[in-house]
Amino acid sequence: MVLSTQEIIELILSRYIILFGGRYSRGKSLSMTALNFYSAVFNNRKHFLTNMPLKLSGFGHDLVYTPLLETKQFDNMPEKTNIVWDEAYVDLFARSSSSIKNKYIALFGRDVAKIDGKIIGSVQFFDTLDKIMGMILEIIIIPEYVNKYSENTKKDNEIRIAKKDFLVKWYIVDRREQNEYEIILNLYPFIFMYSTKYKPFPLFINHQDYVRKLKKQELEIFNETKITEVSLRLEHFNKGFDELGKICIR
Repeated sequence: MVLSTQEIIELILSRYIILFGGRYSRGKSLSMTALNFYSAVFNNRKHFLTNMPLKLSGFGHDLVYTPLLETKQFDNMPEKTNIVWDEAYVDLFARSSSSIKNKYIALFGRDVAKIDGKIIGSVQFFDTLDKIMGMILEIIIIPEYVNKYSENTKKDNEIRIAKKDFLVKWYIVDRREQNEYEIILNLYPFIFMYSTKYKPFPLFINHQDYVRKLKKQELEIFNETKITEVSLRLEHFNKGFDELGKICIR
């Protein structure tokens, strides 16, 4: 059966863990923004726990954006929350999979579906992901711009912006049902809903299981630095929020 573009988007949004991957400057963050917009439209999502500044147009004050800064935010997540996790590989690095720092990842497999939550994130290479995340990942999407104007990435982006050409093809792998799809979307309306030059800080590690197992000296250092570390991340996020709507050529 051939599915329409809307049906494929709705199928994607029926899954709980969705990651965009691929090369730099190929529309991963832009595509994440678009999919969260579609989630607000088709799934009536209103709460976004996000590590990148985001403001979806057309919803007024109906949507809530909470900065994702620290891992303890995963300990008690509200129901029907979208976790927007740009450059997630920074926090889900495979070499740390045996570390207590990564133990919060196991909660995703147990809790995300129970609270009707959703993870929409981006990575560069899927083989760098923590193995637990790799096992529970349901949808992989590789975005590519349909038209190419120059081998020079910066020049290509300059021409693309001038032409308002943000036609993007999504190569979609549904790992749950072992199906593949392709759709083409015009993502130009979404380029002003996020900050193109924002680089998220790694999450501050402070979930309950991690803090509980710190040794005395480690706990003292943790208590001395936690307020500063979280404050730095919030300040960085707020600066990025002020950049919303500005396009950075790179």
